Amino acid sequence: MNSAHQPWPKGADIPADDAYLIGTTWRAFLDATTTVGRNIGPWIAATPRLARREIMARRYPLSAYLVRAGREVRPSVIYSHGTESSTRSAFGYHVGMTMAEWACRLMGLGPTTHAESAIPQGAAPGWAKTPSLPDLFGTHPAASELWLVEAKGSRRLGLRPRIKGAKQLDVGALVPVPHQKVLCGTSLERRLFMMIDVEAYRRLETPVAAPVTAPVAAPVTALTKKRWSRTTRRSWNSLGRAC
Repeated sequence: MNSAHQPWPKGADIPADDAYLIGTTWRAFLDATTTVGRNIGPWIAATPRLARREIMARRYPLSAYLVRAGREVRPSVIYSHGTESSTRSAFGYHVGMTMAEWACRLMGLGPTTHAESAIPQGAAPGWAKTPSLPDLFGTHPAASELWLVEAKGSRRLGLRPRIKGAKQLDVGALVPVPHQKVLCGTSLERRLFMMIDVEAYRRLETPVAAPVTAPVAAPVTALTKKRWSRTTRRSWNSLGRAC
């Protein structure tokens, strides 16, 4: 990730393939973990005390297991040496979902919804009965286009989980309308960073499965220069930094 030096392009929804060094704030992480997959407003109105405690339950793991080291975000010593494997796995899911929400906000996506809780507009009736759905979906306001989002996160995110995530996004006839497939991988090895792959599905095209075939640590160019005949795929690495 030492190659990441480009700032996030201003005004770009889905930027060009590259390795980006992204400045952000701790508040942006906390907001993302609060809103990912649901609208908290009705719950605050209905059960304010419980809703606020649930917000705290989402935010406190980030404060316990991530620390700012200069302008970098790194796993804390408690996460690295003071927790058992099951806790680290649970936090991997939590930080993966949080960072997927954070990244999709950077790209202009509107509110997200858990895919297991609702059916996206344009999806076939079989959606609700399908196992291994993507984690999230939302609508991008710029083009009113559906986005399907799969989040993966772990201490050291390898190739296998990302391949699985790509397969989960390949929903085929379940979503025949044009949509974007967004795979967000978050790793905590040494410091917090993300690997993001975007693939566009168009109405008159047959989707082509495009699992990641390069090692996680490979340069971005190894992931991005190939073009598929019937889909448009973009991928890049982004290194999160907190100001």
